[in-house]
Amino acid sequence: MSLGIREEELFEVHDMQIEVGDSLYFMTDGLTDLLDGTGDLPLSQYPEMVAILREWSKAPQLDAYDSL
Repeated sequence: MSLGIREEELFEVHDMQIEVGDSLYFMTDGLTDLLDGTGDLPLSQYPEMVAILREWSKAPQLDAYDSL
C-alpha cells in the first residue's frame, strides 16, 4: 500500500506495548515476502536475526522491487 500517498488506501492501526530489551524488526514488503515458508527464525536473538535480514536483502528476487 502507498501509505501517506493515496488518500483512499485503507490500513489497520494497532497498539503494541514494548519494553526495554524488546527487539523490533522493520522490513520492506520484499523482505516480508521472503518470510513465507521459512522455518524457525532466531527472533529473540537480535544480532543473529539482523545478520539473516541483511543476507536476505541481497536476494536476487528483490531486484524486481528496484524497477517499481
